[in-house]
Amino acid sequence: MKADENPKLATPCHDLRDWLALLEQHRELHVNHAPVDLRNDIAFVSQQVADRSGPAVLHNAITDYPAWRVFHDGMTTPTRMALALGRSLDDYPRHVFDVVADNRRVEPEIVDSAPFQELVMRGDIDLTALPIPTTSAFENPPYITAGISHVRTPDGRWQNIAIRRYQLQGPDRLSVLAMKVAQHEGQILGEWFARGEPAPVAIVIGADPLYYLCAQMPAPDGVAEYEYWGALTGQKLKMVRSRQFPQLLLPASAEIVIEGYYHPTERLLEGPFSEFPGFHSGLFYLPQLDVVSVSMRPDAIYQYMYMGREPTEGHNVDHLVYAANIYSQVRALVPEVADVAVLGTEGFTTVITIRKAQNRAGLVRQLAMATRGSRAGRLIKNLIVVDDDLDPRNMNDLIWALSVRFQGSRDLFVVEGLPGCFLDPSEQSTSGGVGQTSFTVFDLTEPLAPHNDGYTRGLAVPRQTEQAQAVLRSMGLAR
Repeated sequence: MKADENPKLATPCHDLRDWLALLEQHRELHVNHAPVDLRNDIAFVSQQVADRSGPAVLHNAITDYPAWRVFHDGMTTPTRMALALGRSLDDYPRHVFDVVADNRRVEPEIVDSAPFQELVMRGDIDLTALPIPTTSAFENPPYITAGISHVRTPDGRWQNIAIRRYQLQGPDRLSVLAMKVAQHEGQILGEWFARGEPAPVAIVIGADPLYYLCAQMPAPDGVAEYEYWGALTGQKLKMVRSRQFPQLLLPASAEIVIEGYYHPTERLLEGPFSEFPGFHSGLFYLPQLDVVSVSMRPDAIYQYMYMGREPTEGHNVDHLVYAANIYSQVRALVPEVADVAVLGTEGFTTVITIRKAQNRAGLVRQLAMATRGSRAGRLIKNLIVVDDDLDPRNMNDLIWALSVRFQGSRDLFVVEGLPGCFLDPSEQSTSGGVGQTSFTVFDLTEPLAPHNDGYTRGLAVPRQTEQAQAVLRSMGLAR
């Protein structure tokens, strides 16, 4: 059965092994037995897989690391994202949207032990024993790119999880980018550092696909992202207490867990990194992470995420959860919102649909201001607004609307001088902190009545018939 043939909630994958078996069952996994090198090979394969919508890959022959396997591109395509969620291709985005908009969350089930606790290393730690691929030509040393950080506030009230990049700075040392204002982890580290205390952290590498999806949720302050897992699956997520830091809850599904402390004052020079806008980042002094233990399954699988110019697995996961949060936050202010699609670069370009029957003078501008003022929409540079008779994920629909529903002198407006993103190379300032950006709105909705003659003639589309639908169903093309 294909992912798009099952519209109902399926049993979730409880770990990476379940996910690999499901991918193989649906012919969405390529097991590679040819040798690959950690420098360049795996990153290039991943980049090409994403660019060509290829299968997920499990490498079984890593040069100089014969005991290891490396997995990547599990959720790079919509088909595999639908498969991970147990939904149809048409249904899976709405399922995520509804869970986030309704703030549906389920607390996890705490279990006593997990497979990753079978093998524990303390003392003489050497992270170079892990098969950490390089991602770009200028990257040296490499980065852990699919590491999910777990940190908790000093008072224990709030645990945050998020995918972070960690540069290998030594056998037992890493560095991390965590922004105090824009990211929850930065806020939590700020609380620890203000007390002059090191912040405990656990980094998970390798887990079930929905744990990775939840880790990228831009959840409200005080909300643990892993609580969305139960709402998405209809089951309780199994978590275990860290034996190094009992205040931290970790997924029982983890393959590898690295634990240590963020130092409150020590900083390390980090960079360059192949960042999400598709360019190398600069050099930054970032918090030092001292590693005190590494735990893993005896036959652990290393998980990798390519990052750079999209498409990538990371972008596709982010686009789904960012769209869900924009939908939730903006719909509360503008009820006419019907759908949201993030087209590119972590929300830099986003499409929002409004209910055509409810459009009125000034609504698009009201929507634009509400969107850019929301937490979820703060990175949007280019906002495209369309009617709900179009699919915001269909480029043919968008180009058509741009061609026949848009006049630049009437339907485009720009707001200048808004806070930007320091990783955006198009901004005037990329070295002195956050620069400034412009916010451009493209109103591709059908002009309000009275229409001119072209609109009154109506759309040129054929009439739907049951016989035609039967033919399309036989071709696997029916909606």
